[in-house]
Amino acid sequence: MDDLDEYCSQVQDAFTNTSEQILGYRKTAKKSWNRVETWKLIEERKRLQQGLLSSQGEQRIAAITAYRAKNKLFKTAARNDKKTYLEDKASEAQEAAFRGDTQTLYRITRDLTRINSSQPSTVKDEHGKLITKLEDQCKRWANHFKTILNRPDPEKPAYIEEKG
Repeated sequence: MDDLDEYCSQVQDAFTNTSEQILGYRKTAKKSWNRVETWKLIEERKRLQQGLLSSQGEQRIAAITAYRAKNKLFKTAARNDKKTYLEDKASEAQEAAFRGDTQTLYRITRDLTRINSSQPSTVKDEHGKLITKLEDQCKRWANHFKTILNRPDPEKPAYIEEKG
């Protein structure tokens, strides 16, 4: 049974390493709408939560009260930050609409509604360069799987017991 687990682990590692080398990681650049003050509240709340876990008795009750107060402040600040962010985006979209800048208008709409385009992810060639053309990407995938899956037949074929 250990051999099977080890084999599965090796296969998974091979797929993971190959995927990282060929595909790389998807880079997401999400802008946070939280202000610096809100991030400070987050850090303070984390610190209070850790203190809450290590306290007992009267100290625990005081820690719970402090944590709840900080949590309430954080939630209010985060809600206000998001509202401000959305209002800024809406005014930016409105200005773009008045200018006739449809590209910016649709980008903002897409960002706010979180609708992503169905563009294929990037693929790298053997030397680590990005391949941009879809046809070249398909050829790279075919070549990749041809090299990975083109193995000699096993010396000892698997025995499958027939039921019935």
